[in-house]
Amino acid sequence: MSASLSLSMSSARTQCPECAHPDALALDDILVSSTHDYFRCKDCGTWWIIQKGSDGPATVIGRSRPEQDKP
Repeated sequence: MSASLSLSMSSARTQCPECAHPDALALDDILVSSTHDYFRCKDCGTWWIIQKGSDGPATVIGRSRPEQDKP
């Protein structure tokens, strides 16, 4: 695999599938599943899951308001 190809590939473990922000928060300490890992975007508030052992595809399961948008 070439270096440029590996740099262009993103992982749903580190990048939001909705806004592409690279600040994903892994929720494995609070949401435990034997089949999926849970994540939340610190930027847009999107929640998603991916199968354990894979980098995607992501399945968006919801959205919460980011902290800076709360009254």
